[in-house]
Amino acid sequence: MDCSVALRIKLVEPPDGFAFCLQKGKGTQSERLDYVIAEGKDLMFELDVDVRESNNSDVANFVGPFAQGTPDVRFFYLCAGEYREPDEPRWLGRVKIPLSSITWAAVEAVVGDPNRVLEASYAATAPKGGPALATVPLLNDGWKAVPR
Repeated sequence: MDCSVALRIKLVEPPDGFAFCLQKGKGTQSERLDYVIAEGKDLMFELDVDVRESNNSDVANFVGPFAQGTPDVRFFYLCAGEYREPDEPRWLGRVKIPLSSITWAAVEAVVGDPNRVLEASYAATAPKGGPALATVPLLNDGWKAVPR
């Protein structure tokens, strides 16, 4: 079964003055979608991701333009950059948001329901004050089905 599932990632306490955006696509074909500047509050991004059952029926296999990595280690990217008006952000790196902990049961809890989304959050500020980059641990036990 192939379907689409709504995901929401919450950036908890992102550093002020930094830009964040979703990356769509891979390699030279990738694009940064519209960015948001952190200004003293949490940020959220929503995306629809295609998903299919894997050979292991308890695991969800994410595919499509946002999905990165191998079937066993799927993730999507957020880009982070330093913002200086009036120029575009100076992109510093990417954040890997892991998807591999999402079970097929979690997908079934939201698929087809426009009022529900799978949500996760991460601490968006690194110890030195800039944006957290690379693979980030998800807070509060990872992905959960929540109301939109």
